[in-house]
Amino acid sequence: MLLGGCDTAISVGGRTLGIQSGKFIYTDNSLNKHYNAPIDQVSRACEKALKDLKGTIIEKEAGISSTSWTAMLHEDKVRIIVEYVTKDRTLVSVKVGLSSNNTAALLIHERIESALPKP
Repeated sequence: MLLGGCDTAISVGGRTLGIQSGKFIYTDNSLNKHYNAPIDQVSRACEKALKDLKGTIIEKEAGISSTSWTAMLHEDKVRIIVEYVTKDRTLVSVKVGLSSNNTAALLIHERIESALPKP
C-alpha cells in the first residue's frame, strides 16, 4: 500500500485505486472524474473533446443513463464512458491505450472540462 501527499495509490488484490489532488480517481486502468453538469452536456463535451484532438470515433453506444465512445487518437485506442449520477452530476471514465496512458487521459479530461458550458 502506498499513501502520501496529494496523490495516493492503493493496490488491493490486483486492482489499483488512486486519487490525484482530490479531483481524479484512477481505477481499473481508467482515469475517472465527476463533473457538476447534466449528462447531456457532458456527453456533448466528450464528443467535442475527441473531435478537437483529431480522434476518429469508431463506435458510439448511447443508453438512457450512459454513453460510451471507442475512438482512435493517433496510435492509441481511447475508451470514454459517461454515466449519470444525479441530475447535475456525471461521472466520466477515460482509458487511453492498453497500458493506460494517464497523461493522455488527463489531457482528454482537460478538453472535456473546457468544452462544458460555463455556469
